[in-house]
Amino acid sequence: MLWINRIVGAAIIVAAFPLWQLAAAFPAEARQFPRFTLAAIVVLAAIMIARSFVASVEPVRDGEGARTTVSLVRPLAVFALVVLAVVAMRFVGFFPAMAVLALLFMPLLQVGNRAAYGLACASLLVFIYVLFVAFLGVPLTASRYLTF
Repeated sequence: MLWINRIVGAAIIVAAFPLWQLAAAFPAEARQFPRFTLAAIVVLAAIMIARSFVASVEPVRDGEGARTTVSLVRPLAVFALVVLAVVAMRFVGFFPAMAVLALLFMPLLQVGNRAAYGLACASLLVFIYVLFVAFLGVPLTASRYLTF
């Protein structure tokens, strides 16, 4: 199943190009963070692809479960949910979209301790709000249908 790592890695790298161009519309200071993040993601995707070709570091089980076609469902479902959450951010804002994404991830990740998971997700959202909205003034609460 290492070919799925190659496909996902290549898809991430290809998706980074239009996002890089999209960041060009921001002012000089504002485009640095998304471009740095994209560059880091592309480097990690390239490492994932390269690692899948090296037999000595090839894992026996690479976290996708049994080596069957059915084992593709979980990583592809996670990818689809993330894409839908990114699209939903435009309409409902970052925080509601991420809260729903966290809830939808619970069965996919087979969360055992729901209280700890909920506390971790809530803490992360509060941290993101304080850092980006309160201190940096990033309009993460802006959306098409909901206003805060």
